This record gives sequence, structure tokens and C-alpha cells, in this order.
Amino acid sequence: NKTQSDCAATCAYYRMYTHEEWEFLYLVSKVCAYVGLPLSICMLTIWFCDPLKRHQYLVIYYILSSSIVTVMSVAVASSPPEDTFCRNNAALINHEDGLTVCAVQSLVNVYFGLTAVLCWLLQSMGLYTKIVLEWRNFPQRQDVHTACIFGLPIIPTLIVFFTDSYGSFWVGSGMFI
Repeated sequence: NKTQSDCAATCAYYRMYTHEEWEFLYLVSKVCAYVGLPLSICMLTIWFCDPLKRHQYLVIYYILSSSIVTVMSVAVASSPPEDTFCRNNAALINHEDGLTVCAVQSLVNVYFGLTAVLCWLLQSMGLYTKIVLEWRNFPQRQDVHTACIFGLPIIPTLIVFFTDSYGSFWVGSGMFI
């Protein structure tokens, strides 16, 4: 295990932040992850237990997608940044290091981030057709929606995986995870 002093500042705190800024942002991300997890569980419980809400599958899919991203955020927040982001002194973890927490989080964020976006897209399209176009009987195709929500994000996730574009690495002045 690497200690705080073993991992260079460019790795542990990213070059674009000062030490204090990084510590604050890392604390905020940890707090959001730990607060978000019970809230996600609470939302899932409410939507699954209410018979009327249980049929609103787009919202449930969105909550499931965001809950999985939250679980990964908790997994990352539970380990020190040196172990999460650094391969060794001043070298960031990337695809060459195998399936690390960082690599799994990047792939999970790509896939479930896109599923959440597609849930919102389909919800907004449904609202648009009901309110603006006044189509009161717009067909709700749960099977087609489910296939789109969970099928389409496979393509960009596989592209990211097979082009080795996941993990921690610098893009310009920022970081892609």
C-alpha cells in the first residue's frame, strides 16, 4: 500500500488543484456518495412498495442506474485516493493495470450514466407528446424502452473498453475517469 507521502502530488491531488482544493473536493465527493446511497435505497423502496409508482418503469430504471453509480462512488470513497488513482509514485492507474476500482468505476459510469440519460430522454419525449402535441394515447412500449435503455449504452461502453480509454488519465488540463 502506498502512503500519502509515497504518492506524488501530481497523482494524489491532480495537477489542476491545490492540495486544499483537492482535499475539499474529495471530501465533498465522499459526503455525496455516503449521503446518496441511503437516499437511493429509500427512493427504490418507495417506488417498489407503492403499487401506482411501481408501474412507472422509466423512473425505476433511472433510480437503479443512479444507485449503481452511487454504489461505485461509495466503493471509491472508501479507499484512500493514493490506492484508488495511483499506480505508483506519480503514475495514474489506467487500463494497463487490469480491473482496478478505478477501471470498474469508469466503465460503470459510462454504461449506467448513459442508461440514466436515456431514461430521462424517454420520459421527456413522453411528456412532450402528452403536453405539447396533446397525444393522450401515445403508446408506451416498455419492452422497446427497456431494450433501448439497457441495450444502446453497451455500444459506447464496449468502444471505451476495446480502445483502452478507461481508467484515470489526463485529457488536456482535466482528468477522465
